[in-house]
Amino acid sequence: MYGINWTKFVEERLLSPIRKVTIRAWVHALLSPIKSLHTAFLVWKNTEERNLKITPQVRVLKHWLNELFDVDERRFDITNYVNVSPVLIWGQSYGNPVYLPVFLSSTDYGFKVTCPCELKGRNAEIVAFLEQFKLAGTTYKIVYKNPDGSICSEPGQSQTDDG
Repeated sequence: MYGINWTKFVEERLLSPIRKVTIRAWVHALLSPIKSLHTAFLVWKNTEERNLKITPQVRVLKHWLNELFDVDERRFDITNYVNVSPVLIWGQSYGNPVYLPVFLSSTDYGFKVTCPCELKGRNAEIVAFLEQFKLAGTTYKIVYKNPDGSICSEPGQSQTDDG
């Protein structure tokens, strides 16, 4: 949306009689501060769009999981399931489709914690940390992955807050 072809921008605005190499170079030189400001804006926009997708819970939990359990390589990742589509129930005898509410559909957890396989032995510590610091009422699932991205055997089912 914000991509600008600066060469085309200059060509469209110069009159035919003055479209010479030196004039084009001069106009590009005049536009260089605007080009650098535009590039800085694009970097800022992309950073802010990424930051808006991260909730404070995800950011804090990911930071502290990496600080406590994987300081050197920082391989913990948290995927937040905010936009979950409802499940459609449909049958021949039904006249209208029925949608299950979001809290009953698609997944049985609110976020997924991806951990390195080397830390499977510390599962109890990771679960204890998550239980202590996650938001009340949220559920999660822990998935252990190899460096190549393949999933190790999962130590347990999804966790929930019963209180």
